[in-house]
Amino acid sequence: MRTFKVGFTGGSASCFVVTHRDRQWLITAKHVVDAAVKNGSDTLELTGENGVSVELKAPMEFVPLVEDGPDIAVFSIGDHRIVRDDLPLVPSADSLMLSQEVFFLGYPMPGTLPLSGRLPAVRRGIVLQRAVFNGVVAWIIDGHNLPGFSGGPLVFASHGGVGSNWHVLGVVSAYVQHRIAVEIAGGAVQGSTGLTVPTNAGLVVVYDIKHAIAAIDAFIDAGN
Repeated sequence: MRTFKVGFTGGSASCFVVTHRDRQWLITAKHVVDAAVKNGSDTLELTGENGVSVELKAPMEFVPLVEDGPDIAVFSIGDHRIVRDDLPLVPSADSLMLSQEVFFLGYPMPGTLPLSGRLPAVRRGIVLQRAVFNGVVAWIIDGHNLPGFSGGPLVFASHGGVGSNWHVLGVVSAYVQHRIAVEIAGGAVQGSTGLTVPTNAGLVVVYDIKHAIAAIDAFIDAGN
């Protein structure tokens, strides 16, 4: 298993591990780390599939991104390995096509949805298109994201069937909000109030894993 629940003071979200250049790296969403820092946390606790904390023998070291904008945070865990490398997950969007089926994994609605066991929840969507967020081109997925999935991986099978290699396309960031009108029903005055409320538009924003890989390459090439 490569997807973990990441906990911090005041909240929790999702994260995952990729293997690149013979080392393992922890990846989550930047806004998850920002929330942890805002709440006064200086550590992130990973919960594995057996329900116990993942013990890291080396402290996690922040890996800076090459460019600003992507909602991605990368951490080096040194030479420590916390997942099995015989279950590969290719960090690349190569061979992906529009309308292809994809899956996002994580731990949604913490405190509200009591998952049975410790394995992550899995949701399905299709690749809709790409759009610009924070000055960066991100993938847009036709699917229903929920709080808690942030920082988890979006994965796909390279050939869409049995025997395919599994790829991680990117990091789940957020869902697109759509505002709908508030109406009064059953009262003396019916119709629109002129007010709106935000709703989940059913579109998931995912930042490409290439941003994490570029950061890792720069980090290693700098002698780290």
